[in-house]
Amino acid sequence: MPEQTIYFQWQNDVLRKTIYPLREMKLRDFLVYYKEIELWAEYKNKDIKGEINAYHAQKKLAVEKAAKAYFEYRNYFMSGDVRADYMKKFGAVDEEILNAIHAFHRNFSTYLPKFTDPRRETYFVSQQVLFWQQYRKEYLKKLANKQRRVDIMKSQTPPHPNAPKEEQELIRMQKPAFQMVDEELNRLYVFVSTSGRIEKRKQDIEKSIQNAEKIVKEATAKLDLLKPQIEKQNSLQKKASDELARLKSPPQLASVESYFSTADVSSQLRNQFAQASQSLVDAINKFHKDLKDQFSYSKSESSRLNVIRNTLYSLNQYQATLQKEIIKHDTDLRNMGPTWKYKAEREALRDNLRNVSLKAVEEELKKLTDFQAAFEYSSKSKDEMTKLVQAKELELASANGSLSKLRDEAKALQSQIDSYDDILIVTEEKRLMEYVPDASKPVTVKDIVQVKLDDYKLSLGDLDHYQLLELVVKEFKAKLGRYPRWLQYMVVHFSGMRYASAHGSWADPKDLLANLHTAEIEKEMKSLSEDAVEALCREKVESYEPSSGVPASPVQQKPKLAQATDPEWKERIAGHLKRIKRALEIDSPSHQRNSLINLRIDEGSYEVDAMKSDEIYEALMDYKDDLPDWMWKEIVKLTDLRLTEVKDKDWEKSTQGQTGGFSKQDAEFRQMMGDWKNKFMTGWREEHDRSDRLVVSRAVCNEVAEHIQHLRGHTPPGGLTPKPTWYQSNEKKDPNSYLVKPESETDFKTGASILWLRFVRKEPNEWQMAHPITTKKGGFGLLPPGFIAKRATSGPNETTPWAYNMSDPITRVRTFLTAEKARIREQEWLRWIHEATVVEMADTADGKIVLTFETALPSDDPRLSSIGVFKHRLSDLLLDGEEDVYNRSFIGYIPEGKVPEDNLKDMLDWDKVLLKQ
Repeated sequence: MPEQTIYFQWQNDVLRKTIYPLREMKLRDFLVYYKEIELWAEYKNKDIKGEINAYHAQKKLAVEKAAKAYFEYRNYFMSGDVRADYMKKFGAVDEEILNAIHAFHRNFSTYLPKFTDPRRETYFVSQQVLFWQQYRKEYLKKLANKQRRVDIMKSQTPPHPNAPKEEQELIRMQKPAFQMVDEELNRLYVFVSTSGRIEKRKQDIEKSIQNAEKIVKEATAKLDLLKPQIEKQNSLQKKASDELARLKSPPQLASVESYFSTADVSSQLRNQFAQASQSLVDAINKFHKDLKDQFSYSKSESSRLNVIRNTLYSLNQYQATLQKEIIKHDTDLRNMGPTWKYKAEREALRDNLRNVSLKAVEEELKKLTDFQAAFEYSSKSKDEMTKLVQAKELELASANGSLSKLRDEAKALQSQIDSYDDILIVTEEKRLMEYVPDASKPVTVKDIVQVKLDDYKLSLGDLDHYQLLELVVKEFKAKLGRYPRWLQYMVVHFSGMRYASAHGSWADPKDLLANLHTAEIEKEMKSLSEDAVEALCREKVESYEPSSGVPASPVQQKPKLAQATDPEWKERIAGHLKRIKRALEIDSPSHQRNSLINLRIDEGSYEVDAMKSDEIYEALMDYKDDLPDWMWKEIVKLTDLRLTEVKDKDWEKSTQGQTGGFSKQDAEFRQMMGDWKNKFMTGWREEHDRSDRLVVSRAVCNEVAEHIQHLRGHTPPGGLTPKPTWYQSNEKKDPNSYLVKPESETDFKTGASILWLRFVRKEPNEWQMAHPITTKKGGFGLLPPGFIAKRATSGPNETTPWAYNMSDPITRVRTFLTAEKARIREQEWLRWIHEATVVEMADTADGKIVLTFETALPSDDPRLSSIGVFKHRLSDLLLDGEEDVYNRSFIGYIPEGKVPEDNLKDMLDWDKVLLKQ
């Protein structure tokens, strides 16, 4: 059975998977965005009473399905052991990757249950995506290094003895190891997607319990105010209770006095507190020594009692110092984070202070208080002691009464808080699975449109590339005039294409064929004898200037070049013949050979130049078996031969050097290929402008925009920097052209370019630099006057405001202090960061939007870094952003020129486009 004809690179399955990694997603986006516009146009003025019941039924199903999917993936990432999942998926597991996955899941199980705010949960999950993407990137580097190692070992002659072992390790790293890494990322993407679907639902649930939370919060605040009062009253109650106990049963003076008459109590402290620090022991010994010394010269009881009281005060102060030190350690540990190199040391110090030093001091305070009581009560009479006991009992009763009242208030508040547990502690799964229509919020047209749009999205979910493309083409054919021809071209041929520079992705096959012919001619001519060269020279002269009217034999048929009528070619022929005749006259073999080579090279170039595209590729195919594999692979990569010749996913991977590509015999080929690729490094631009064929296999933002302008009949300059002045130069010649800072929806005309600015840390190149401009309309410059005029001052410890230099290039600088108090100078350059082409301004249920055809920036979500139709809120496009995230845009517009309809006929031939394998 003959192979199916392939007209476009995305019809080759391998090319579609490598060149168009997000093909299906961007085709869906196109269909969904236009469905959203159509639904709003259909429903915005429609009576929806008859659709409300169906809306609730759909909403119920959607809620249950979304919640089920969310908990399925949430439970997966909360699972600590997913070995069975991967065994089922791949039949084997890689232990290293499985351990990394399990560690990754532990992060989810640690933090995910703590989130009650759906936005915080979504943020957390999105951060995990970034983490695993980085893990995947690092693993890819390891794979690439291993691949290089294997390639080098296999390319040696003979191959390195460890090559088979290394290759087996590479295979293991690919399957199942990298498959597991990729699968985990894909599951994470689905989890993010399901989280996004129920986030609003979660927010609605959150609002429904906000009233309960408010009441609980207010009760908790009151309870929090009571707690320190209760704690204080507890302290007063305990103090009164302890003092009453001492009054009723005074400590024995001799016993406590004996303890404090000892200046060194190290052994007693060590026996009770084995971990006591030497500084603590020294401090307590000093209190003992000072008290003993002061007792030695204090003779009266009153003076001695004052000594005890003063010592008690000093010991209390020492206790407060220890508590402050503990607080400082806690603060340092909290601020410096878990990776602080002194973390363990500081934790040990803090714990010793809290668990040993404070307890030792508390014990010392108790003994000293006993000493004070024993000393003071020893001189009291029985009646005096009875009165003191009675007074203290009254004080204790008052303290108990106050404490009881405070506890009753706290208990009532706690009961109020607990009464809301049934509202606040209901399972999240039950809440999310349950759909209860909100009677206070009637169903609106927007609600109906959103449900129908969600339903439409689901209908596209399982469609493959060709099914989606068929829907796209059906849309184009059903609504003639609705979609510009350039948009149809870009949607069909660029949707889902990867984001990378088009430079070096194409080279002219005709030029290469001419080079191969030239190499053949030179090789052939070098092998001819001098007599043969002379005979050929005479034959050539005769074929161009026959000496008789006798028709030439078939062997002597005139070369195609001899039939040239172009004056330039005729002049070149005359020059060649003149040099050949002269070489024959002077009988110079070397001149004859060189002149003949030059003529034959021009003959070959003329014939190649006259070939059609199919003939060029047929001629190149004839060379396939005569060229090194690495060279043929490069030719395929840079020409339309890839449509039929590419069979495996590594078609872009260079094999030069692995199969003799650096040997001496390939030197000419290496030089030829290098010259060819360099000559056409940016040749895709001119070729597309000329032919409108799909010649690139990748593109960045400005290159996508340039393709569109070619299709609109214009030839813009390359890069971002020249675009504003290009639009301004057209503005001078055509009143319908303009470059403006957008201020309203009227500025966003179909086919216009949106050009964004941004400040960056790295100095931009000449194709990105933002040179100063001023718009004709409104007199807008690249920066708001307020930025430039601002000259605020700052203190020595603050970040200084941006200082702007409005020369060319435009820069800004500021300084700031690091955590180590080092002052750093920060400089940024203004550059053009991105370009998009306006597809359409439209109304939707969410307000006015602007559809564009562009690339997502590679700094964005990597799942979106591709080419296609994107949606922006009009309000976002009109904003400049705050100073630190400045992102002003300008719009350039030129009316459509002469559309290359003849070229587009073939590219938009729906029979060819919809051709299936």
